[in-house]
Amino acid sequence: MQNERMGKQGWETGIGFMKCKVARTQNGFSIEVPSEAGLAEGEAELFESVSGACIIVAQK
Repeated sequence: MQNERMGKQGWETGIGFMKCKVARTQNGFSIEVPSEAGLAEGEAELFESVSGACIIVAQK
């Protein structure tokens, strides 16, 4: 599960490490981000998931 970060416009450069739930769906992945992340639903993208932790990048 890897996505290219290079060339993606409109994304913050800050990356946060936190536990979140990831489920595979027909359209890709569903990500459940903890409320303390301060992100609205649909404002996160999964880049890597290792041992239940994932890296999220918030949209501007």
